[in-house]
Amino acid sequence: MAVDRVEVPAGADPRVLAEELAASVRLDPEQGEMVRATWLDVSAGQSGLLLLTVHHLAVDGVSWRLLGPELAAGLAGERLPESTGTSFARWARLLTQEAVRPELADVESAWWERMLTGPDARIAGGRGVGGRRAVLTVELTPEVTEAALSEVTAAFHCGPDAVLLTALAAAAVRRRDAGSGLLVHLEGHGREALATPADISRTVGWFTTQYPVRVDAGAALGPDFWQPAQDAAGEALKQVKEQLRAVPSGGLGWGLLRHLNPDTAPKLAALPVPDLRFNYLGRFSGGDTADGELLGMAAEALPLGHAVEVDALVLERGGGRLCLNAGFSYARGELGEDEVQELARLWCEAIEVLVEHTRRAGTGGHASSDFPLVDLSSDQLALLEDDLDFEPADEDGEGDD
Repeated sequence: MAVDRVEVPAGADPRVLAEELAASVRLDPEQGEMVRATWLDVSAGQSGLLLLTVHHLAVDGVSWRLLGPELAAGLAGERLPESTGTSFARWARLLTQEAVRPELADVESAWWERMLTGPDARIAGGRGVGGRRAVLTVELTPEVTEAALSEVTAAFHCGPDAVLLTALAAAAVRRRDAGSGLLVHLEGHGREALATPADISRTVGWFTTQYPVRVDAGAALGPDFWQPAQDAAGEALKQVKEQLRAVPSGGLGWGLLRHLNPDTAPKLAALPVPDLRFNYLGRFSGGDTADGELLGMAAEALPLGHAVEVDALVLERGGGRLCLNAGFSYARGELGEDEVQELARLWCEAIEVLVEHTRRAGTGGHASSDFPLVDLSSDQLALLEDDLDFEPADEDGEGDD
């Protein structure tokens, strides 16, 4: 791989120049051009910058976290450990084997069909798919971010994805002013277990899965959701949490049955598809990228496969303060900017509602999926929690006796 060299003019900010270059880089995977490296050479006495652009076919979010420390070690002249895991090529071959296992089709095919049948719960009624991309970015304050990712998740024993998706479903229902749910494509890390053992914990590649989920909490996502003093917001979060945990095989099975199984693919391909995609990328800090930064490309350079695509991540700002940042991509000319602004505003407001609701005395609690070894309904759990007076778990996962 050749490394281009760009001289940074005197007095210019090399990071600004890096952002401009990142937005203009174009790769060509059909011609084998998957990676491009540019060295930004600055004046004597200053450290230069390495701009590395890699096509998504070669890396995903987890891969960047693997590459960052290894790049830092390599630039420092340190010896890198030899890879002993499963190669991406081997993984791809294993996927084709997994897709035609009879057990997979028998267990999951009907489940995915149920996800995509029922009332229309799309965000834009099919408008805008394939249009030119525009991006609207919103960012929550450190105070709301910390509360949403720590207080709410601890009180309801869930992950950040459940909180953010509950808020998005509530915002979509209110914005649409119809229905009680949301049909959404979710993205996952894709590094799920297969029938054949494989070690891909340090394998670099595009493992990302995308699968449809129908998020529907009924009346709990209606007008009462927006009243923190009511129980609706908490009930909605519990239901969404359960629906996310019910997805089989981490969503990997959808792609296998939809694209790699010749018996199930035609039937699944004929079903309605979501026109909204949601992806929670987690938290990124300097340590994840060798004290570097992840720079975005120009919006027009990225294809738009949905009417709206939401990419959320937590960024570490000055002083270690965390801010939840989300890009709402939409089809320029097909959806109005005001429509997307309203959806983004309602999403932020819904997160604040969940935070305020959680701070009420007596909110939170468990759900059935928290106790997989017993068969308990939500009503039975509520009675048990009242009788036993459960305490929230400590940071190490252990509650009080």
